[in-house]
Amino acid sequence: EDSKVDINNYMVTKDVTFYAKWENGIVVTYDACGGYYADSPGSTSGKSIAEYTIKKGDSIQWHYTTPRTNDAKKTFAGWYTDATYKNKVENISSYVPKENMTFYAKWVDRYTITFDANGGYFWNDQSNTTYTTTVNKGSSINSYPGDVKNTDTHKAFDGWYQDKEYK
Repeated sequence: EDSKVDINNYMVTKDVTFYAKWENGIVVTYDACGGYYADSPGSTSGKSIAEYTIKKGDSIQWHYTTPRTNDAKKTFAGWYTDATYKNKVENISSYVPKENMTFYAKWVDRYTITFDANGGYFWNDQSNTTYTTTVNKGSSINSYPGDVKNTDTHKAFDGWYQDKEYK
């Protein structure tokens, strides 16, 4: 009969000793692929490989945070089960590995997008004349200032252009 103890609900009524039971597990390795796992909060360096062991049949139950990079032009784009980035893992915390395995971090370029109100301003605040955001390579711009106004009330917004000559 299994005498496994539910530690969270165990009511102590006398001195007691608990014994750890060990069984073979599955080693899960995270390769930061050019990134790192911080040595401490706020750290800008650390190890590039992280690993831990889980019980067979258990899900990953995420133990590590997203890897970091010191490259401001890169951003984390997910975990893959192969180094060629063909098999993306959509929800790593619920992934149940069947054997020892490695997950590979994918990094993509990140670009800075600047909106210049060009004589106008944003959000009813005349001091806000530019808006900056970042976008991952291959993604659409999903954050842009929709509330752009001009100090000249006779001018109406006509759209965004990539040059001041509106070509």
